[in-house]
Parts: sequence; structure tokens; C-alpha cells
Amino acid sequence: MKLHFFSGITPCVLLVVIELANSYEGRFPLEPKECTDRVDIPVIKLKSYTTVVPLEDSNNNVIFSQFSMARRLLRKERRPVKNETVDPMDVCLGEGGEREWTLPTSNRTSFISEVVIECFDQGIGPVEFEYQGLGDFGVANHEDNQILGSGLNTSKYQVSMPASHKIVFTNFTDQITGTYSCRSVDYPEKSNSFHLYAPSANGGRPYLVQRGKTINVTAEQGSSVLTLPCIANNPKAKIFLFKKFIIFRMGIVVVKYQHQPFHIYDPKIGFQIDISDRGVDPYGTYVCSSSADIRDPTDRIRINLMPPNGVSRKSDQSMTFLDFGHQLVRNSYKRLHDLVNSFFI
Repeated sequence: MKLHFFSGITPCVLLVVIELANSYEGRFPLEPKECTDRVDIPVIKLKSYTTVVPLEDSNNNVIFSQFSMARRLLRKERRPVKNETVDPMDVCLGEGGEREWTLPTSNRTSFISEVVIECFDQGIGPVEFEYQGLGDFGVANHEDNQILGSGLNTSKYQVSMPASHKIVFTNFTDQITGTYSCRSVDYPEKSNSFHLYAPSANGGRPYLVQRGKTINVTAEQGSSVLTLPCIANNPKAKIFLFKKFIIFRMGIVVVKYQHQPFHIYDPKIGFQIDISDRGVDPYGTYVCSSSADIRDPTDRIRINLMPPNGVSRKSDQSMTFLDFGHQLVRNSYKRLHDLVNSFFI
């Protein structure tokens, strides 16, 4: 198996651990129905481990406050903080799945401590694992931590390894964001891949994305900005974002996808949507693509953006008389806006 890395030039290196295994021992220990009915493509299995750090110690002393830490320094106390690793989340990625998956969100007291990506060849012979993206990290042998290759100040490197392996990320940052593919060496068309969005330095929700599927993104309570994960074959390509609108014209329902030119695409986090504006309903269906033609299915992703659980959309809420007046003005403006756009869409 070969692991190819196509990487950009960045100033830091992230260590990736490669766990080697025998080439044909335990080749496919999974039930095929867990991932796909097909047996002629590789299967990717991803597992994440979440570590929970308690806010208080055994004596009910707050761990993370500056006062408690200063007090411990003065008293020269060294109370151990117990970390608890919760049950791992296991995701099996095959072709033809009906849903998308979201990894646990990292925060101050709960963070993703380890991510394992494993490729199973399903008996189709040697496979090669490929990464494409803007990340930059080294590759090490799991047994002796010997660095086998590094993407620092280079555009490409590769590592040879047996047919079954695991990639273990112990530092989950945006440096591992990108597309991961496992494909047959002899028959490259037999492949399986997914795009991983890792949280940036500012935090965020990581996503697993596969082309041609619909992603459901639910806003968190109290959040003001949401991320819409989108992918493209070329990580430096221009990405277009469209939003679905339902328009009523003379008793006829017209569905249109309107280009959203004011949202800027970031290849590491996707599109960011401001949901704090009370005068605009940001929720609904979005489509992102590297083509200006929304009918092009090359790398088109459909995203359903939904409000927090228990919160209804603005259009579904009961309105006061003042709200009704504001809504009437907005609807009049929207009808004029749609009329103007109808000449250009």
C-alpha cells in the first residue's frame, strides 16, 4: 500500500502515526452490510476518541479558574486531574450511505484526543491510501516513532506500507483537513473517499463529508455563526454557494437556487453563515459546488441548515402586530427583490 500526500507549504508539522499490520491477516473483519452492499470497493472505517476533563476535582475545587490555579501554586499543591476517555464513536464509510456523520464538538472540557482512519481492501488486492489537501504533517512508524516522511517545504511525498493499516491522529487540528481516499492499485476506479473537516484553532464542529450526499447541520443554542462544510476536487478552486427559495407567482410554485456571492469560502472550514440577524431567516437548504451551474453534479453538496433543537424558524413563529408590520415590509421588499432577480437567474 502506498500513502501519497499532496500538501501545501505551511510552517508547522503535524505528526501522523502509522500502525503497520500484516498484509492479509484480518483483511475485512466488518460485516459488508455495515457500509455498502458492494464488495468491489475498499471500505474506510473512522474512529474518534473523546477525552472529558472534569471542571472540579475530588474536593469540589474548580480546576480551570485562574484563582484556583494561583492558589495551588502558592500552596504548592499538585492534585492530579483525571481525564476520562469516553466510548469511541465508530463510523463505517461505504458507498451509497443514506446519511452524514458529525464528530463530537471539541470544547474546553471535552476534546477529541485521537482519530483513527483504517482502510480495508475487501479482498480486491493491494490498495493505496491518498490524502489531498492543504495540510502539512509528518508520517511516523507507530512502533518506533521513526519519521518516514514529511511534507514540510515539499509538495509531495509518499510512504510504502502493507495492505492493511491505520492512520492515527493524536493532534486533531485543521492541519489534517482534506480528502482521504483508499483505492485499488491495479484498478484505480475502485475507490472510496471522504472529506474530513477538522476544527480550526478557533474551535468548530468537525464533519465527515462525502460527495453527492445531503448533510444536516443543526445550529447550537446561543451560536451566532455556523459553518457549512463544502468540498471540491481542487482545494484552491472557486466554490459557489446557492440557497433554495420557494417563490409564488400567479398561483404557481417556483423553486430557485440563488447564488450567495457575499459568503467567502475557506478550504479548511467551508462557508460561514451569520445566524444572528433577526431580520433574515438563514435556515433552509443550501447547495455548494465548484461550478457556477448548479446542475453540474461533479462535487455538488446539499446542506440542510436547521435551527437549534426546540427552536422554530422565524417564519413559523407567531408574530405580534409590530412584527407583522415588519414582516409585511420585508415581504414586499423580497417580492421586489425576487422580481429583479428573475431577470438574471
